[in-house]
Amino acid sequence: MSVVKDHINNKEDWEPDHKFMCRKELWTLREAAHNLFNINPCYVEDWQDRYFEIIKLHEIMDMDINQKLLNTYDFNFTGRGGEKSVNSKEFIRWADSKGYPIIEPFQCLLKGKRKGAGQKEKNRIVAIVKKAKELGYEPLAIPYGGKIEIGRILCEEMPGLFKHLGMFNEMWKKARSKNLVRLVDNDDFTKGK
Repeated sequence: MSVVKDHINNKEDWEPDHKFMCRKELWTLREAAHNLFNINPCYVEDWQDRYFEIIKLHEIMDMDINQKLLNTYDFNFTGRGGEKSVNSKEFIRWADSKGYPIIEPFQCLLKGKRKGAGQKEKNRIVAIVKKAKELGYEPLAIPYGGKIEIGRILCEEMPGLFKHLGMFNEMWKKARSKNLVRLVDNDDFTKGK
């Protein structure tokens, strides 16, 4: 038994910090797998009895990531280089859809959006359309490179609404699905859809 484990008397110390993890928007793939099995990712020894389950989960995650069924974001948390991350709510909903049991502390991530989340989404979409117009773009005919420019500027100017480009891209997709923005060179646009 490790020296660190000998000093920890409470089993709860070996579980993830549920409150902290529920507030975190993005989890690394490692955090996501460990949280699903109620294991603190900081303590390697504690998960050895579930090693094969975690490996199998990673294989399923990789397969669904490759098939675009689970979204990932490249986000540099540590300064050591970007790590693949997943949105915590998306991951828990994905895991639930795959039949994994969701422990009680993470059940809150299965529920609907938090209060104010709908308004924040509307504000993000309005900001995208407004910024496109400010830059002189017709929102339904944004040229190549315009989307990237809009995203970069919004992440710099409005970090409270757009914490990272992954969040911008998610809101872009929603704005596009509502036919509020579109790239001029997009196949759907050129086909007249």
